[in-house]
Amino acid sequence: MATNHSQTQTQSQGNLDFGDGNYYVGEHNNGTPNGKGKMVYEDGSWYEGEWNNGDKHGKGKYVLPDGSWYEGEWSNEKKHGKGKEYLAKDESLYIGDFYDGNRKGQCEICYNDGAKYVGTIDPANDNYGCQGIYYTTDGIYKTWYVDGKLQTEHAEESDLPPKSSGSIWTNKWFIILLVLVAAIIFYRIGNKKNILPQFFHKTKTTTTTVNVEYLQ
Repeated sequence: MATNHSQTQTQSQGNLDFGDGNYYVGEHNNGTPNGKGKMVYEDGSWYEGEWNNGDKHGKGKYVLPDGSWYEGEWSNEKKHGKGKEYLAKDESLYIGDFYDGNRKGQCEICYNDGAKYVGTIDPANDNYGCQGIYYTTDGIYKTWYVDGKLQTEHAEESDLPPKSSGSIWTNKWFIILLVLVAAIIFYRIGNKKNILPQFFHKTKTTTTTVNVEYLQ
């Protein structure tokens, strides 16, 4: 869709009707989508996101009439970089890398039967050198490709990727931080209102009394 203009380009904001069923709302240069905007196509599909001289370029979401969609990075009209792609025909969701319009690289694929694949993929090259872990209701399998054909075997515990403890670690330090902040606030308020010395004094007296009674 990229168009060359001999005249000086001017960035504008507005609506564009191309007369072929395609309709655009957003930023443009002399009638060519450029910047951020939404294009609705004649077949009912639409794209909303970033444009560069008429091409999808940057970050954006493209939705097809059947409900399939892609959301992520684009480069000159092609899916390129990190993205998510949902296919309505098999209700699968792909999350991972794209290269020059194709799925390629590290990814996670979720299927409608609950199965999940985590690994690498490169369909354009018969998945040469790709491998991963396939999680199903029947078990966990490690997978790889030989001459374009999928090979599988039951995965051992050592084959599985390590479980991340980052979120637990983060929550632990968050709780510690909250406790420290609360302690500092309590200490400052206690000193200011002379509550803190009284509190410790009462605590000490009560503890002594309890201990004496216990020994008797």
